[in-house]
Amino acid sequence: MNQHKVERGINFNNSIALFVALIINAAGHAYFTITFPALGRELQLEDINSSLILSLPALLMIISAPLWGWLCEKWGRRRVMIIGLVTAAISSAVLAVVINDTFLFMFNLQSLFMLLLVIRCIHTLLSSGIQPAAQATIADLTTKKGRAFGMGLMGASFGIGTILGALLAVLSGSEFLVAGFLFLSGLLAIVSITLLSFFKETARATTTVKPRALDFKKLWVLLFTTLVGLAVYSALQQITSWRLQDDFQMVSDASVRFTGAIMMSTMLTMVVTQALMVRWLAFSPQTLRILGAFIVAISLLLAALVPSAILLLISMCGLGLGLGVLMPGNLALLSITVSPLQQGQIAGINGMCQGLGLALGPVMGSILYQSNTSLPYLVASAALGIIALQAWWEAKRNQVNSDNYLRF
Repeated sequence: MNQHKVERGINFNNSIALFVALIINAAGHAYFTITFPALGRELQLEDINSSLILSLPALLMIISAPLWGWLCEKWGRRRVMIIGLVTAAISSAVLAVVINDTFLFMFNLQSLFMLLLVIRCIHTLLSSGIQPAAQATIADLTTKKGRAFGMGLMGASFGIGTILGALLAVLSGSEFLVAGFLFLSGLLAIVSITLLSFFKETARATTTVKPRALDFKKLWVLLFTTLVGLAVYSALQQITSWRLQDDFQMVSDASVRFTGAIMMSTMLTMVVTQALMVRWLAFSPQTLRILGAFIVAISLLLAALVPSAILLLISMCGLGLGLGVLMPGNLALLSITVSPLQQGQIAGINGMCQGLGLALGPVMGSILYQSNTSLPYLVASAALGIIALQAWWEAKRNQVNSDNYLRF
């Protein structure tokens, strides 16, 4: 237990406020990404336009996430997170109003597409600091030995939020989407007030010491892993609903509910892995990264070949297991590779890679899906397999000098 203790005085209220905020924010993100592909078809938007609404706003993270990472060091983590959560609450409420039948008749398809795109762009621009601020906070509060466990808890909070968002999608289907978005808006508003009341700043006091430049020779492959992981995740959130309709002949409402069930099961597996198995296994971050990438690659290959929706669900649970091992190890390696004064900076750059992954995923997934419904899974499996082999080769090459060599 000592290896996971915090470096300075984090109190119970601080940790609870942080993780509750991350959970509710993740629930809002999951609910939108799970329900919007089917909603887009109901609104008579082209599939490619739905993909653009999911992906183009994420491109803003390439610009905004590093900026928010820098602001984390200047303003502190607390202010950045509150701005993001308030923005998420407002955008969810506005979206609920726009898709309400009372107002929907006011827009033609082109204006509706543009309005939805603008809403999501503003949402992303102002809320993309939440994840860098949270990552920097975890780095502030954990030792190097406990870093993977801390990042695992952050990932688990995202997983729990995704489960709750998926559960809400199952309950609402496509019939009660307006109520779902309004409910999430209210929760986000409450969380913002809670964070304002209970969360204490964790950033170190301003210093005149200038931190050394980031060594991207050591960081690029870790940042690339983030990009690929988020691209795969965002692509599958979108195409799962389509595949259930196209390969397994589900109607729109049933596809929304079963997509929610799949994502909920996937994230539940990820949460258990991140919150319990990562700590129990006590592997080095490098070992976690190698093992997780191999599990993800195999699970995606199986998902491409399954003949039924139930088997697709099972293979996606394997994906959750793999991501639950891969991402904490990757984040821990990013964090311990840089100095304490660079945590906000590297979190922002990692957020930029997340944004690029979230932007490329839906578009690339849609393009590949149009060619063959299994092709996105096969391409993703190959990409993760390459990452696993590169990480294994790097660990093997450095086995004499590296503390991160495989320790089973």
